[in-house]
Amino acid sequence: MIIRLLSTATLVFILTSCSLFRPVVQVPIDSQAETMIDQGKRLMRSKDYPEALDAFDSAVGDKFHQSTTYALYMSGLAAYYAKYDGVAKERFEKLAIEYPDSRYLVEAEYHLALIRLRKSREFDKVEGVVKLMEIADQTRDASLSQDAITHAQQALFTSFTTEKLKGIEARLPQSAKIYLKEALIFKLLQ
Repeated sequence: MIIRLLSTATLVFILTSCSLFRPVVQVPIDSQAETMIDQGKRLMRSKDYPEALDAFDSAVGDKFHQSTTYALYMSGLAAYYAKYDGVAKERFEKLAIEYPDSRYLVEAEYHLALIRLRKSREFDKVEGVVKLMEIADQTRDASLSQDAITHAQQALFTSFTTEKLKGIEARLPQSAKIYLKEALIFKLLQ
């Protein structure tokens, strides 16, 4: 009797936790948004970034749909390539705040770090390098990791004094300290 009760309880637990028996929430498809995304992609390929930005902004729309986070990310990317850094920053931060589980979040953070590297303030550049190295250390995307390392290395070699490089070391992940040491050696040999 106890075994039958346990096996029945186990079966109920398995069935209720199985995704087949949970209600599925359907996220609507917005065909007009999909059309605007396609237009935005064409405009990105032709390097008409301001127009692509407008198309992706139109695709984001007011109501959540299957392509909302993609359109928001692409809007930020179009603004980034158009060098509208304030707009790009706003779109990427909106993605991070409103959709923290988005699959585009790491790429948005990567571009936010690159925007920081474009700034003239040393503080922004330090924050950009630290974020790039964190991304490189944590992402499973090998290409993104390598791109983050390359941009961080370039900044380490060109944007900082020897003293500033020494101050950055404590903030970097252990795996990134080799790049900092390379930059320090390079500076010392000049």
